[in-house]
Amino acid sequence: MSTNCLHPESPVDTEDSDSFVCDKNNKCYHKDCYDRMMALSNDMALINDLWTKNISTTVNYAELRKIVNSYLDRGVEMDYIIFCLQYVIAKRMTLNYPGGFRYYLDKKEIKEAYEKKQTQKKFEEMRQKQKERTGQDQPSIPVGSQNAPSFAIRKQKEEGFGSILK
Repeated sequence: MSTNCLHPESPVDTEDSDSFVCDKNNKCYHKDCYDRMMALSNDMALINDLWTKNISTTVNYAELRKIVNSYLDRGVEMDYIIFCLQYVIAKRMTLNYPGGFRYYLDKKEIKEAYEKKQTQKKFEEMRQKQKERTGQDQPSIPVGSQNAPSFAIRKQKEEGFGSILK
């Protein structure tokens, strides 16, 4: 069995069956490395599928993969790359070839939309944790307590000649 792993400085211990995973080609990986490799593979398949269904069926997959990998090497998250491609497709922006995709990855409008989506996602997670912890969706305030909000309606001052004539 050969060992192909994302961090070769730490060899895979094939004696301990709990610390490694072997794929269909008899290559061994650390469990976390294998999970990341499979997630990356699934994400690339999703990008290829989105591209061929919505942009162009004659895409050069090697060029598309090269551009995606270059942004991953720069520290851009795969979630952002997928979001960007979905955003371009949903907004019907002009994108004809993989080389043009890099302009959309750096576009401010898409970055702001991604930040908004991430904020909403975190808010929903917090709401779900609150719901699990308390058993209800919104925190309740007893009606007669001092913490309960009180509202008062003040009469608006009349404007115009009506206030002078009184």
